[in-house]
Amino acid sequence: VGGGVEWKFRPGWSAKIEYLYMDIESTSNNVFLTSPAGTGIGANLTSRVTDNIIRGGFNYHFSAY
Repeated sequence: VGGGVEWKFRPGWSAKIEYLYMDIESTSNNVFLTSPAGTGIGANLTSRVTDNIIRGGFNYHFSAY
């Protein structure tokens, strides 16, 4: 999801600002490590990935003629 605005402030030039939100859901993994002695340890790892991005910039618009 996201949105943005662009504003032309001089002939041929504009400025912009954008906002983006990402949600890549949850992932789960089982990890089990065994030592050379035969003992082990296990874990269930769950992670959720989200991100908020704000971008800004300037654009130069080339003339078509």
